Amino acid sequence: VILYTVRFCDEITGLAMIRIPRGECGKLQSSLSLLTMIGQQRAVLSVLSVNVSARTPKERALQEVRRIYRSKIAETVKECRRKEIDNQCRSMEEALDVIVNIDY
Repeated sequence: VILYTVRFCDEITGLAMIRIPRGECGKLQSSLSLLTMIGQQRAVLSVLSVNVSARTPKERALQEVRRIYRSKIAETVKECRRKEIDNQCRSMEEALDVIVNIDY
């Protein structure tokens, strides 16, 4: 049995942060790579990074969330959909707040 805590999970970006004992990391990585479905949806999971400190994964998650949302917002700006831009910006702010407030 692997004991873990999901510290962050965002459906829009597809990112998650999972806290797990260092010695169990390999087992979790193997399990995630074998997962092909979540509910009725196909899934492809990969590990972006493995870190010892709490600060490093938070910084990496913040960078990824910003990168993904900026890309989505840029696409929306091209199509001039103001409401959708506002919604995406609000979602990005909420995701960033959750990451910043993670307390290890």
